[in-house]
Amino acid sequence: MTVDYVLDTSAIIDWLDWYPPDVFPKFWEHINQQVGQLWVLPEKVFQECINGAAKDWVAGIDTDLDWRWTPDAEALMSIYEIENQFPALAPRPNRPNRADSHVVACAQKINAAVVSSDIKLVNAARSLNLRHAFAKEVGPQIHRDLP
Repeated sequence: MTVDYVLDTSAIIDWLDWYPPDVFPKFWEHINQQVGQLWVLPEKVFQECINGAAKDWVAGIDTDLDWRWTPDAEALMSIYEIENQFPALAPRPNRPNRADSHVVACAQKINAAVVSSDIKLVNAARSLNLRHAFAKEVGPQIHRDLP
């Protein structure tokens, strides 16, 4: 899998707020066309999306594309280490399905950039010398580059 960005749930939800699909259909057509090529979602992010505000978007993505990342044994160890190093990224009783450590582990594994609106997640990526960007920076760039 060769992709440039690992998307966090917060980025997708913010983009849905900032670029509503009914108002900015070309933005979402572009995102959907690039899923699996430019973007990937860790399985945990997929689960957060399908169970939350982004369920309609996720349901519309071609299931034949390779866009969901499931951690292997090595990545599961990385997730454990990330959660120990950055406790704010670990699941908590009030957020048991938190995907942040999976986003970081995925970015490490496939050498991609983290895209998120969560400052803790972006700071963890920065601390680990991973490429990173805030959704508020990437979204406008995508919008400007639309044909």
